[in-house]
Amino acid sequence: MKPEERDELIDSLLDDAISEADFLRLEAEMHIDPAVRQAYYERLKLDTNLQIAAESEGEADSELASAISQNSTSVGWLGWAASVVLGLLALVLGMEIHRTNQEISGENNEVIASGFGVIAEQTGASWNLKRGDLLPQGTVSLEAGMAELELFSGVTITVEGPAEFEIVSANLIHTTSGIFFIQKPRMVGDFRLKTAAGEIFDIDQQLALEIDEAGKGSVLPGGDDIRQQMASRRADQEQKWLTSVSDLENDQRLIAYFPITNERGWSRQLIDHSTEKRDGTIVRATRVANRWGHPSGGLDFTPTGSRVRVEIPGDHQSLTLMCWVKIDSLDRWYNSLFLTDGHELHEPHWQIMDDGRLFFSVKANEAGKKGKDKHIAYSPPIWTPADSGRWMHLATVFDGNAMTTTHYANGEMVSRDETPKSLQPEKVRIGAASIGNWSDPTRGDNPHFAVRNLNGTIDEFAIFSEPLTAAEIAEIYETGKP
Repeated sequence: MKPEERDELIDSLLDDAISEADFLRLEAEMHIDPAVRQAYYERLKLDTNLQIAAESEGEADSELASAISQNSTSVGWLGWAASVVLGLLALVLGMEIHRTNQEISGENNEVIASGFGVIAEQTGASWNLKRGDLLPQGTVSLEAGMAELELFSGVTITVEGPAEFEIVSANLIHTTSGIFFIQKPRMVGDFRLKTAAGEIFDIDQQLALEIDEAGKGSVLPGGDDIRQQMASRRADQEQKWLTSVSDLENDQRLIAYFPITNERGWSRQLIDHSTEKRDGTIVRATRVANRWGHPSGGLDFTPTGSRVRVEIPGDHQSLTLMCWVKIDSLDRWYNSLFLTDGHELHEPHWQIMDDGRLFFSVKANEAGKKGKDKHIAYSPPIWTPADSGRWMHLATVFDGNAMTTTHYANGEMVSRDETPKSLQPEKVRIGAASIGNWSDPTRGDNPHFAVRNLNGTIDEFAIFSEPLTAAEIAEIYETGKP
C-alpha cells in the first residue's frame, strides 16, 4: 500500500467516513505492517491533540493533553493508542462489534459447559431436547420415539420411549421406565444402571433392559433390534424430507436452492435445484457428511478462503434466507452465511457474530460523513460453545412491505425487528455473492483479506423472493430435521 493511499484511508477512518471495504483493507494492513500501525498512531495522536485543544481551551488543568503530547514512540503512548484503536474498531461504521461474555483480564478464563454426554441421534423423539444437545442434569422424559446417547465415558445408550431416566454420572444411570440398550467398550470401567425398584445392573459389554411402570427391570433377549428400529425410523424421516424437496423445487418463490448433494462426483459445481438453474462454483470448501450422515452430502467451509460463488440477478421487495448448518466454532467477529460482494446499495448481508447473534442488513442509502447506511437486525444469541458440532436450521425473513426482519432457529421465531424509516431500503438486490464467505471486489492487486469464512458445514441452502410465514418455516424444519 502506497503511503498516500494509506494516509487517505487513515484520515477517512478518523473522520468516521470510511467504507466497510476500505476499513477491512486498512485493518489487514495494520495486522501485518508495523509502518502502517505507526502511521496510524501518529495521525491519531495529532487528531486527538487537536480535539483536546479545542475542548479544553481556557482550562488550567491540562495533564491529559500534556501526557498525550509526549513522544509517540514512548511505551506509554503506544499502549494508550492501542486501546483507542480497539475502541475505534468497535465503533466505526456502526459495526457494534461485541466480544463474548468472557471479560479480557489477566486470567485464562475457559468456557464452561455442563453434561455427562450428548444426544448423538434421535428419531420421532418427543421431548424438549435436540440432536447434538448436551445431556442435562436431573430427570428427563422421552415421551415417544427413540434417542441414542453417547456418554463421555464411551458408553452408548439407545432409549425407546416412553422413558424416564437421569444420567447421574458418565458411569451411572438411574431409570424409572423405558427400554434401554447399553453398549460398553472394554476400556470403560464399572458402568451401572439402577432402577426405581432398587435393582442395580452391572454392565459387561452390552445389555438390553425394559423397565416397567413399577420400576422393575427385565433383561431382553437382544438389543440389536432396537438400533435397527431406530435406523428404520431415521430412513423413513429422510424419505419424508426427500418427498418434500420435490415440492420445494417447484415453488415459484424460490430463486436459488442448493440441497448440496454430490450429484456429479468430483465436480466443483453446486447444482441449483430451483427453476432458475443458477448453479454455483465451489471454491476450496470440502465435501463432508451431511446431517443425514451421507458422505459428501455437505460442504465444510472451515479452510480459509472457502466459499460457493453464485450470481443471482434481479430486484426483489422481500427475501427469505434459509439453511441447515453445523457450526464448529465462532472464532472471528463475522462468520459468513450469505453475503453479496462488497456491500453496495440495496444488497443484503447474512452472518453470525462471534457472540452467537444472527446479523442481517440491507444497505439502504449511501451514508454521509456521520450517517448510517443500513439498519442491522440482530437476534439474541442462537449458538453457544455447547452447540458446537450440532446441526441447526436457521432462517431469516426480510419483509420489504412491513419493513421487518424476523430471525428463526430450529423452526422457532427468536426475534422480530422493525427497520427505522430513514434506513428502509427501496428493494433488495443480490447479484454476485458467496455462500459461507465474503468477497471484496475492490481489493484489486491487494492480497490481504478479512477472514470471514464460516467455521462449519452447510447442508441445504435456499433463498426465496418473498417472506415465508412462521408456519411454513416450522413445517420445513420439522420435515427436514433428522
